Amino acid sequence: MLSPAEYNKIAWQLENITAIVTGRPRQNLLNKLKKKLYEHEFASRFPPFQLYHYRQYLISYNTSEQTLQHLIEAVKNSASFTLDTESVCIPYQ
Repeated sequence: MLSPAEYNKIAWQLENITAIVTGRPRQNLLNKLKKKLYEHEFASRFPPFQLYHYRQYLISYNTSEQTLQHLIEAVKNSASFTLDTESVCIPYQ
């Protein structure tokens, strides 16, 4: 996130690009300054991303019934969860 002085400096630079800079370098400079202001806008508008606390369970034929019941209750009370089935092996498919 930019400080107020940095924000003001970039906004001023965006409005006062010297006429000496033309063509592709001018366009690159404009894009760079606009990107900084765009990122600053989102950084100030939205809170930083926070990871959810999670616990990983590996389920197989050895998983106890108590653990499965616990997981069923956790899923019933959850708004979101992830189920990864990459390791599932279906024979003859």
